[in-house]
Amino acid sequence: MAIVVRADSSLSIGSGHIQRCLALLAEAAKLGYEAHLICRDHAGSVLPSLGHVSWVRKHVLKPGLSEPAGTAKTLPGEPAHAGWLHVDWETDAAQTIEVLNSLNYPELLIVDHYSLDYRWEEAVRPLVKRILVVDDLADRKHHCDALLDYNFFTDVNRYQKLILPGCSLLQGPQYALVRSEFEAMRKKVKVRDGVIERLLIFFGGSDLTNETEKVLHAIAKLQPKASIDLVIGAANKNKEALQKVAATLPLCTLHIQTPHLAELMMRADLALGAGGVATYERCCLGVPSVICAIALNQENVGLCAARTGVASYLGRAADLSMEHWLEFLARNWDNHALWQSQSSRGLASVDGQGSLRVLAALGMATPSGLEGAPGTTK
Repeated sequence: MAIVVRADSSLSIGSGHIQRCLALLAEAAKLGYEAHLICRDHAGSVLPSLGHVSWVRKHVLKPGLSEPAGTAKTLPGEPAHAGWLHVDWETDAAQTIEVLNSLNYPELLIVDHYSLDYRWEEAVRPLVKRILVVDDLADRKHHCDALLDYNFFTDVNRYQKLILPGCSLLQGPQYALVRSEFEAMRKKVKVRDGVIERLLIFFGGSDLTNETEKVLHAIAKLQPKASIDLVIGAANKNKEALQKVAATLPLCTLHIQTPHLAELMMRADLALGAGGVATYERCCLGVPSVICAIALNQENVGLCAARTGVASYLGRAADLSMEHWLEFLARNWDNHALWQSQSSRGLASVDGQGSLRVLAALGMATPSGLEGAPGTTK
């Protein structure tokens, strides 16, 4: 009755892959399944912050012989993000198999890693009953029993040539893996009225492009009459500089590696952030947002979120300056109809029950406790 996750976090990867898998593991643990996490302790990993997550047994893989001292590179013919693994896939598969051998044929292996493809999945398949892949790139082949992509993408056929016949496809934001605290907070939330009295700024755990500082300087010039909650991760390399800028804003409160993100999000009237996992958390709590892509996989997320009407998308972080943020916010700060519409559409698209819905689709939970699948407002 074990469920195992293979996922990583780092400065390059971010923390979203592990966070969304923990949401799924938490729901499975409530149903009596034994939860396991297999990962590497990369620079910027969230592992140090997971000490309190005692219900998950953590298996930290040892560095492989091929792990480079510097930045990993992707070889020709490998997945585009193969370098994020810092070892070759064969080494990773062999080390993962060592863990799986000790777990007595797990019920499910969840693979959430852009560096791994069908070859790795074929290698570990004999050790588990089923494999669920979590993906949103659709850029490599998979040998799995089910594939989950809960993004706002409109091309429902993009995985057709990448999966085996008979593989179950779980697609759409109704399957969004949102942590339980967001679902709990949702019960206290109403559609925002569009008036911005409290602002939330959060660009993920590492924010390698330092989008946070651009936005802070834009807010300083805009001088809105709103309280500001600024959230950064402990791995943010610009932490000291951000502390200094935040100190110049009289209504700004800085939160470092806070466990209270759901509460801060619930209180916000508008959020500024990245187009990653937090996009769906904001939707779950009806928070209108202005987002950018700080990673390649977030570009389509942002475009589709804007097309769906749950967020405003400014583009790739590398193409944005402080002036871009300032211009958009100055023009739309009092656009109450825009923020109210985003709040309503977000609440309609993500209900916080995605993890249970995934387990029910896999036959590992009864669907009796589920409400009807949310539908995206058009």
